[in-house]
Amino acid sequence: MSLPLVLPLLLVAVPFFGVGQYSNAMLRRDSARISILASTIIFLIGVSYSGWFSLSKNSLNHEKSFLVIVAVGFGALAARRCFLIMLALAAAVFAFLQYSAGTFVAVGLLGVCGYLFYHLRLGPIRTRVIAAFAGTVVVVLVLCINLILDRSEFYFRFVDKTDNASTRHEIYSQVLARTHEPLFSSWFTGPVSVPATIESKIVLLPAHSDFLSLFLGGGAVAVVIYVALYCASLVNIRTSRGFILHEWYVAAGVLSTTTWAAFVAALVNPIMFNPGSGALVVCCLATSLMITRPTDSACDQGVSSIVIESNPDRGFDFANSIQPNYIGIDRRSIK
Repeated sequence: MSLPLVLPLLLVAVPFFGVGQYSNAMLRRDSARISILASTIIFLIGVSYSGWFSLSKNSLNHEKSFLVIVAVGFGALAARRCFLIMLALAAAVFAFLQYSAGTFVAVGLLGVCGYLFYHLRLGPIRTRVIAAFAGTVVVVLVLCINLILDRSEFYFRFVDKTDNASTRHEIYSQVLARTHEPLFSSWFTGPVSVPATIESKIVLLPAHSDFLSLFLGGGAVAVVIYVALYCASLVNIRTSRGFILHEWYVAAGVLSTTTWAAFVAALVNPIMFNPGSGALVVCCLATSLMITRPTDSACDQGVSSIVIESNPDRGFDFANSIQPNYIGIDRRSIK
């Protein structure tokens, strides 16, 4: 039983394998492979809902729709970008037509927002204000989650999932009612599941929302820490602009936008509490931070920030990219 859980979690270790030399040509080649792989997974998600083949919906479900951003974003970095982008969009449309989940719409909107955030000229203050505002909006949405469900009845009627809406409403109401210590709850020492009625049977179910599961286990403090982690990643990656190669900055932005799409979708879905989806999200987040982080040798010299050397003959050298002459430049001053 433990083997299927261990294998996806191995993805978390992928970003921590060092890379010596990595040229732009290699980046374009691997971007194409990543885009094709993500598009294939999205297509298989659609197939799993179509009923054509007996594919497991536990592994291939709409909760992994955030991979659409990976497919489109890395497709744009690859050599044959038009073909790969069209392939990714076709797979996304096919999956959405087979199962009209709102997560696909949310992923599309987050993709546009992420593109604007990482490409517009923003100073360090505006970057932090936007990150703080985004985190505040998410916390407010968590607190008003039942109200959002009530306002979304037309969507559930449109996709013929009224039972889904009523079940979620019941689960969310019980989670909010059971938290007697709103700050720390049970310090993750109690259960994070609640009873719900499914097909006239009462069964124990998780909160079906990562944020409410955190709130049930660790209270508001756990939710705030979780949100602050994602907001800090936004600021860190956005302020790396100008200190790493443009292609790597775009790759980091794509991965960061992917994690935020999963982050927002987790309002009404168990993303991080699913081993496969959670491993993919952590892998994307860790990779985006590894791409933009200073090297250890720079930290030992007390360098607050570095400039990456671009050499078309040698490509991008992680090991020898520190420029000592730039010591003292604060990357936060770059817009």
